Amino acid sequence: MDLLHKLYINQTDIDSDIPEWKALINTVSIGRSTQADTRMVLINNVSGKQVIEETWVGVIPLPKYYGNYSLIEEVVRSDFWYSSQKYCRGLFVFCASQKKILKACGVKSPIAVIPLHYNKSLDSPFKLSPVHKKILYAGGTMEKLEQFRLRLGSHGNEIIAILHDGTVVTDQEGDDAVAGLKKLDEVMYKQLLQSSIVVVDGHDDPRNITLIHDCVENCNPVIVSNWSMFKDKLGFQYPLFYGYLDEMFLFLSDLPYLQMGQNYLELQRNRNKTYEKDMIKAIEYSAIYQSLDETSTDKIVFKSFDLSVVIFISHHAKAELTPALESIIIHQQIDGKCEYIIWNSNVEASDAVFAFYEQHKSSVELKVITAFDSDANRSIEAMASLVRSQHILFIDNISELKSGFIDHLWQSKTQGDDKLYIAEIPYADKNDKKNNQAFLLHTRQLKKSLLFSNTEIQEIRNSGLAFTYIFSRYLRLPVVKCSPYGLRSKENQKTQLTYENQQD
Repeated sequence: MDLLHKLYINQTDIDSDIPEWKALINTVSIGRSTQADTRMVLINNVSGKQVIEETWVGVIPLPKYYGNYSLIEEVVRSDFWYSSQKYCRGLFVFCASQKKILKACGVKSPIAVIPLHYNKSLDSPFKLSPVHKKILYAGGTMEKLEQFRLRLGSHGNEIIAILHDGTVVTDQEGDDAVAGLKKLDEVMYKQLLQSSIVVVDGHDDPRNITLIHDCVENCNPVIVSNWSMFKDKLGFQYPLFYGYLDEMFLFLSDLPYLQMGQNYLELQRNRNKTYEKDMIKAIEYSAIYQSLDETSTDKIVFKSFDLSVVIFISHHAKAELTPALESIIIHQQIDGKCEYIIWNSNVEASDAVFAFYEQHKSSVELKVITAFDSDANRSIEAMASLVRSQHILFIDNISELKSGFIDHLWQSKTQGDDKLYIAEIPYADKNDKKNNQAFLLHTRQLKKSLLFSNTEIQEIRNSGLAFTYIFSRYLRLPVVKCSPYGLRSKENQKTQLTYENQQD
């Protein structure tokens, strides 16, 4: 079972090879193809990204010095964010500094921080040796790089720099420095980490957090300033924080201190044995995830319908039940999604109703309510809370219907129409002078009718269908009288086409 079943991931995002994204997918087992309502979206590059017009949550990875990443400021200014943010339920990030930047950019969506994964299975982590002289300088400008070289001195040090714009400068000096310019790629980046002591000269660049994270994975001694964003990442006890530039150069010349820093990073990398549980908790306990709609397969999801057809079987019903039920439920062609509810108050009809239900329950949306000796008035009032549609067609006592009658009555009612339609239906037994009636009404108005209560209404309720009286007198809604031969309104007495004429 998916651990986070409220979310799903689009195939275009699954194929991304960003390490923290792949680790997240593999750890929390988010479904690739589910009926979840909320999409989890990777936001690493907004250039040309399609606008999202469904409920979604975003994951913003930490940018790297190589690859095609959009910085947070670029994300917030993009057309993608402008058009998609109204559907966004929250953003997941991988460090607190990302959250601070998003808040500073005016992002109002909830933001949650989830932990980064350390890969403990690297083939060749960095090996520190007494004669090691290779230094990777990261995050500064060309001017700062020259100052760093002058201050460090030649002393046989090989300096390779990753500048702020992602350009790599090899160990060239003077006017020949231009010849050493290269564009950083993933292969070169990994090779540099496997063989270098790292010095970070930048402060507020999120790419430096990624670099420090990779240094922890490779056990590279990394000398960084004691800014809070770096302390949050490495811990306050990390020995290679510098507060002023002289400290940076002291660390570079002190092998025991470098060794101490490497040992600290190795412990830091190996201590997170509960990473998988921590990531799941960080997501599942976040306000973002808690606010999402539940879409678990274990939860009952109620369908909605256009029309609920309620068939009332009274205790004195005389019709042949099976043909009558088939004429109402099976043989009617209705334009819309329908549910059918059989309200049975006749003990003798129980076997026939049960047999009909067992035969047709798989082909139609069918329910049976058994309430012996109940009256039609009470049953229709109960429908206000039971049905799952905006309109109810209530058939007072079961009768055989001609094909097309329900659809004709349904089509006669315009959308948003609050009128009460009453259709007369002859009994199957033509010798019986009493007629059945079908009532088509809006569920909302039925609920309103239940709010009225006085002695007059109570007496009517005990004797007949009080809701028709309440509809016309208290709700002041028009009542439209229908019959198999015509459709006319009490208000205007205009006869409309019958369903027989429509069929012709």
